[in-house]
Amino acid sequence: MTTMQTERRRPGSAEGGVPLNDRFARRLGLIRRSFRTLGPIVPTLAGRIALASWLTPPRFSPPAREREALASAERIEVPHGDRHVVAYAWGDGRPVFLLHGWAGRAAQLAAFVEPVLAAGFRAVALDAPAHGASPGRKTDLRDVALAIRNVAAAVGTPHGVIAHSFGGLTALVALRDGLDAKRVVTFGMPSHPSDILDRFAEFFEFPDPVVRDLGRRLEDRFGADFWNVYAAEVIARRLGGVGALIVHDRDDADVDWRQAERLAAAWPGAQLLLTDGLGHRRPLRDPDLVARAVAFATAGARPTPITDTTETNHDDEDEEMMMITEAFEKLAEQILLQNGVDLVGPVTIDPFDIEADLVHGRD
Repeated sequence: MTTMQTERRRPGSAEGGVPLNDRFARRLGLIRRSFRTLGPIVPTLAGRIALASWLTPPRFSPPAREREALASAERIEVPHGDRHVVAYAWGDGRPVFLLHGWAGRAAQLAAFVEPVLAAGFRAVALDAPAHGASPGRKTDLRDVALAIRNVAAAVGTPHGVIAHSFGGLTALVALRDGLDAKRVVTFGMPSHPSDILDRFAEFFEFPDPVVRDLGRRLEDRFGADFWNVYAAEVIARRLGGVGALIVHDRDDADVDWRQAERLAAAWPGAQLLLTDGLGHRRPLRDPDLVARAVAFATAGARPTPITDTTETNHDDEDEEMMMITEAFEKLAEQILLQNGVDLVGPVTIDPFDIEADLVHGRD
């Protein structure tokens, strides 16, 4: 694990939870009072209501900047069971997936689109089931992870994934279940379901009997081994072949930054980048963090060239590359013959493979 730290600190207080409008605040207050009253008396009824709340993400209206970002995207409806999910795509080439968190939406990661395009890749963001423009009222992490793989089947396997919060956990489940991405960047990601349960119970002010009943209901739904099967820090131990950059702000009021330390320690070769003063969502719009995330997510791949409409003659560059490649091939043949290796054909070297090895730091 490699740990990096930013040296700057942003002015102002740390960002807290989701901004609450008056209607939602009143509803939340009613929910909290109901749980405090009913929980100790009928915990099983309160637990059933709590599970329904766990599976039902609230929807919030996107601000103007997000609506403007989606206006330039190609909208794609991807089949997902008996429903569909909505994905948005910009540009051409190998995809880089942009994944939002719980109660979020695709356009929250709009700041990453232009840098991804500039790197020669296609930006693909999706509204998870029951989020944004995707239909449905209820979903869970298994459902979202399957939606990610369905989008990959429709638009192509992503080289990289940039994910926020709960979206990072669903990305890891998708990787475990077959998504073949090579690089992952997470922002403010929880590392264990028990941490999510604790934060959820704190937000709704569940009394202890309701928390225990909800835990049992989650085990009934996902299996008794739910706490390990869907723990990011457990899944990460088996993802040594996937490069990871884990970004977390120490002033994140939604997900404690120490969860990032645990995740980075469990993920072989992961890099940990800690920041200050940005909270849970502002890192997604910080220009420096956006640039670093895109650079990491697109590293080690041959991007699709950006089409240039001007007439340029690249014959000299191509001829020089061919000469260099032929020289490498002849040198390789000499070394192999000197070491007693019988060649059944000419040695060929792809300069792009050499470049990829250098990017990855291989000999």
